[in-house]
Amino acid sequence: MRMATYDKRKRTSNKPSRTRAKRPKTFKSADSAKKYAEVHNFKNYKLVNISASKNKQKIKIVLE
Repeated sequence: MRMATYDKRKRTSNKPSRTRAKRPKTFKSADSAKKYAEVHNFKNYKLVNISASKNKQKIKIVLE
């Protein structure tokens, strides 16, 4: 027979948490990327599609 207190106990790890680099802000459409650029007063920028698929868009704003 199992004891219920051990079943509900939270398991923790002694490993340090993983730190990763901050990812770029991306958009699903060019219109939403342009709106974001206008709101944040970006002057010289270009929109780059960083999606691996030809069917989908993943647009990133690149400042020049």
